[in-house]
Amino acid sequence: MILTADALRAVNACEEQVQHLVQLFPDGVEVTPELCAQHAQEFDWGFAARNFLSPTAYAEYKKMEGPAWAEYKKMEGPALAECNKVL
Repeated sequence: MILTADALRAVNACEEQVQHLVQLFPDGVEVTPELCAQHAQEFDWGFAARNFLSPTAYAEYKKMEGPAWAEYKKMEGPALAECNKVL
């Protein structure tokens, strides 16, 4: 799927996200798992999933989202503790 500013505006994405997309990818971009991982902190991929995935793909996304967040939370505490040691 090619994600463009026009596609984001069509689903009422916030202008900040639209402008960030335009800044990085003026002509739009092919959304891939690698792109999502690379820009995970910059874009609201949950919003994109809700608005652009097919119902079947979105159901699969939701099925994977819970375990992924659980793993993130499991790692977050020890990672922050390690960072605080350095600071």
